[in-house]
Amino acid sequence: MLRLARTGALIARAPRAAVAPWARAVGVLVAPFLSYDALLLPRCRSVHTWFLREALDLAFVDGDGVVRRTVERAGPWKFFFGPREACAVIELPAGTLCGIGVAVGDRIEGLPPLE
Repeated sequence: MLRLARTGALIARAPRAAVAPWARAVGVLVAPFLSYDALLLPRCRSVHTWFLREALDLAFVDGDGVVRRTVERAGPWKFFFGPREACAVIELPAGTLCGIGVAVGDRIEGLPPLE
């Protein structure tokens, strides 16, 4: 379960981590947010949205779970890069970050060790 530390707001009930190379490559293409509500990509500072049909929200976080960059409604067929401090990306359904009020500098609780 992922929560916003500042407010305690629930970000994701059933996050999934994409650790294996195939899971990382496929991302949310095969089953976008069906059995999970967030995809964590550890050891990752950039993502692409090639072949996606709908937008995503992205949160680039550092090793302490601090949000370093957000992208709301990341559209298809684009690349998105996080800052140097980022060591993971959380992909969420579009509208999640705005709806909860996640901002740069917020800490996300419930993440596994990222570094």
